[in-house]
Amino acid sequence: MLLKNSLIGAGLTFSPRFTAYLTEDELTLKLGDQSYSWSLVAIAEIELLPGIVWAALQIRTLKGDDVKLDGIEKVEGDRWLSAFRSLQLKYLATAGKEALADYAKWSKRILSRLPDSWHPSWMGDHLASSKAEADLKCGLSVQDIASHPLIVDACKAYPDILPTPPISPAQGLNAHLSRLNEALFERHKSLSLFDTLETTPLTMEQRRAVICFDSKLLLVAAAGSGKTATMVAKAAYAIATGIAKPHEILMLAFNADAAEELQQRLDKRLAQYPDANNIECRTFHSFGLSVVGEATGSKPRPAPWLESGQDIAKVVSLMQALDQTDAAFHSTLMLVRTVFSRPIGGMPGSSSSSQSDDDELLTSRGEKVKSREEQLIADWLYFHWVDYRYEAPYPFDTADAKHSQYHPDFYYPQIQLFHEHFALDAHGVPPKEFKDYAQGVTWKRALHQQHQTDLFETTSHTLRCGEGLPALQHALESRGVVLKPDPDRIPTGRPPLEYEALARIIRNLIQHAKGNRLGPNELSERAAKVDPIRGPLIIRLYERVLDRWQTELKAAGTVDFDDMINLAIDHAESGRYRSPYKLVIADEYQDASAARARLLRAITVRPDTFLTAVGDDAQSINRFAGADISVMRNFKTFYGSGTVLQLTQTFRCPEEICKISSDFVQQNPLQLKKDVKTTSTVSGKALQCYAAQSDDELRGLVENTLTKIAAKLKTVWDLPRKPTIMLLGRYRSDRPYNMPELKRICGPNVEVNFTTVHSSKGTEADYVLILNVTRGRKGFPSEITDDPILQAAMPLAEEFPFAEERRLFYVALTRARRGVFIYTLEFRRSAFLVELEKKKQLTIVGQDGAAVSSEPCPACGNGFRKVRSGKYGEFYGCSNYPSCKWTQNIPASR
Repeated sequence: MLLKNSLIGAGLTFSPRFTAYLTEDELTLKLGDQSYSWSLVAIAEIELLPGIVWAALQIRTLKGDDVKLDGIEKVEGDRWLSAFRSLQLKYLATAGKEALADYAKWSKRILSRLPDSWHPSWMGDHLASSKAEADLKCGLSVQDIASHPLIVDACKAYPDILPTPPISPAQGLNAHLSRLNEALFERHKSLSLFDTLETTPLTMEQRRAVICFDSKLLLVAAAGSGKTATMVAKAAYAIATGIAKPHEILMLAFNADAAEELQQRLDKRLAQYPDANNIECRTFHSFGLSVVGEATGSKPRPAPWLESGQDIAKVVSLMQALDQTDAAFHSTLMLVRTVFSRPIGGMPGSSSSSQSDDDELLTSRGEKVKSREEQLIADWLYFHWVDYRYEAPYPFDTADAKHSQYHPDFYYPQIQLFHEHFALDAHGVPPKEFKDYAQGVTWKRALHQQHQTDLFETTSHTLRCGEGLPALQHALESRGVVLKPDPDRIPTGRPPLEYEALARIIRNLIQHAKGNRLGPNELSERAAKVDPIRGPLIIRLYERVLDRWQTELKAAGTVDFDDMINLAIDHAESGRYRSPYKLVIADEYQDASAARARLLRAITVRPDTFLTAVGDDAQSINRFAGADISVMRNFKTFYGSGTVLQLTQTFRCPEEICKISSDFVQQNPLQLKKDVKTTSTVSGKALQCYAAQSDDELRGLVENTLTKIAAKLKTVWDLPRKPTIMLLGRYRSDRPYNMPELKRICGPNVEVNFTTVHSSKGTEADYVLILNVTRGRKGFPSEITDDPILQAAMPLAEEFPFAEERRLFYVALTRARRGVFIYTLEFRRSAFLVELEKKKQLTIVGQDGAAVSSEPCPACGNGFRKVRSGKYGEFYGCSNYPSCKWTQNIPASR
């Protein structure tokens, strides 16, 4: 069938002459002096583009080539296109039929060669890559036909030729391999070891996790779901089925105690397997040392001052040595310890800008100022020996019916310059909470203009972006003030930042920068973005300390743990170290750093090796110890492929705790979704919360609870072991001072212990008492913010509010086998408790057992309405007073 444009059509559309020839299987085209030839199935689409007079055909091929044929009569173009589509769909249906037959023959041959074992997730794509050649009569591959944009239309148009569309080789193989894997699971799930290895048979979830031998497996294990039993069973299964010999199995834990506990569990459960004691249980650090030793022939020795907090003392000694010998270091050090001793915090009005009650804003000279920003400016002036007056009265009378006497923030008498620091953002707007503030700014500016006094301004924005202090310096120097920076000027008001506090910041930077392979230049750039005025100064100190740190390591022939992991990665990735392990199981994977995950990837890169990473992203993740949750949440992307399975059946928590804790932690949308079920048969109220009005009353509530539990246990306890009670605190300082008395209350037949929530991971008790779940800086959730400079060397923080604290509270809730008791202060209730209360998942009761008032403050929304007393009697006020000054009269009783 022929199609061409006329001489007139080509001329009026300014297009070349063309002639198109259509056969049953091919389209050839002569366009101007160019020639084309395509199989009909190689064309993805031909579209008719009608114009005012003439039409055009737009041809798009599978390879992405576009050709436009213009100057066609509309009727002729439509007729030709209809014929083309009919021919193309028929030819495509025929090619699809051939593709189905070709794939069936090829896949049968491929599948017949596969071993009777678990087939990893990457295998389907890998095998299908050999089927990518154009081996059909039409000149395309099976993959091309299966993914053709018109293949479904071809099925519908010619169902007698092609009843169902062909699938891609990868899709087909993956589906078939999944069926083979499922068949293997069905055959192996009844192996006797699953019934006899532990005291109780493994669940089907556990058995699937054991039998699944994808090359990369992530096992997300809910609290109390038997992850250790599953890890031990996987080692036993690997030995029993010949997948790996005992000496080819490596289990990695995050500390020596966990590794030892895992080793003991293996020795006990796998005693019937010959040479099972050759399974290695090690920490990442111990394993890293062995990798470096085997690759180089010389096992490195960790520096002795890395343990037991001695690393901080080492940084202090390096700082002090540099302070005495390096004038530039001394000057920067004193500037950081005095002027920039603390981060500036968030913009005024934000939660991170608030000060705790005991945080007096004293300057280096001893004045008490109104904000951290004013404190920073005053300290900078003091450090540079600038004579200033803080809030001295303005020399003109400004008091009137609306305004009191004006006191500018700073005054420089030597040059008669007034300095106002305004809480304004980049757009010159104050925080919305600052009522009438903008009018005050306008009034102050007008006063200076009226009285022709010299005014200099800084703002919250200019101070934070790094422009404020340089601008102040220019304002002073341009008016004749000589700045005399004095690193030896000792503050007479607030003491300088202690060496140890700064040493902790620098030590953390060393660890995280090495763990994330950040050089000084990149770290400096990041620090300048995080904290433009303070960050570069701290990085200067960091670079000099790091240089001394590395020098001393080298001189002693030692390494630190971070260098050791990095060296191990380099040796493993380069092939200088060849791992002898076929099965690697990594515990507590939610705490893995990017470096540790990279090491795991390097030692399991061969196709005959298997990695099983076990963890729970709902458990607390110590980001400040290097953990990077992205290596768990992006598991398949990080390793290139893999399988994610879950253990969702817990053997520990009562149903009420199970439901509430799971819902609570999954409020963060980034948490991996799990539907946790429990085998617990404990009935009754498993989650209770008590509120007191004072710390003394709170202690009484704890004692009362323990008395009731002890009395109950005497009558109902029938197990051979002692019942256990765990007192949990967010901080070590939450430990009750009367622990001996609390243990006496419970008696010798009940085991009572205190631990922090962080330390409680992996443990459990019959009853759990969570102490001091209050709101505040040292509350739960903790409102203590870590130094922002650390963000320069760490993975990105999560945006969800209190994400890590939420996981930590989940840990606290899920330690109990029978019941959880929570203790708070009535008017300082934790935001977590308020959330649970609003969702009717928790009722907070007072000492009398009645539910406490939960009417929120109408002003701030964070505090609660409470009765307060003043000189005119009782009234309603906010429990957050004095930060919230809302009040309301109490209506007179009728």
